[in-house]
Amino acid sequence: MPSVRSACSIGIRAPLTSDERDVLQHLAQLAMRLLDLQLALAAAAAPVGIWDGIMTRLAFSTQRTDTLWALAQRPGAPAGGPSLYQKQLLLVADIDYGITRAFARLAAP
Repeated sequence: MPSVRSACSIGIRAPLTSDERDVLQHLAQLAMRLLDLQLALAAAAAPVGIWDGIMTRLAFSTQRTDTLWALAQRPGAPAGGPSLYQKQLLLVADIDYGITRAFARLAAP
């Protein structure tokens, strides 16, 4: 069994930056909206397609965020253009838009 010291040193880095904290706060808000949507879909006996669409969008955005992070970590990563933080916020906004559209579909007659 690894010692506490060795276990704690695996993957530990500096405290989160303000940008990272901001992205995590946005992700927490998205998680709450996803739970609200899941409850609304269950109560409305809505078609599975609405939830599947959200999950597809979420999977794509997660994969894209992973790719952006990996590219930003490479030596010689290009500077300039939108920052990783800005790109992450755009992906969060895209997921949020999908959730908003799903709620609108539920409210439509």
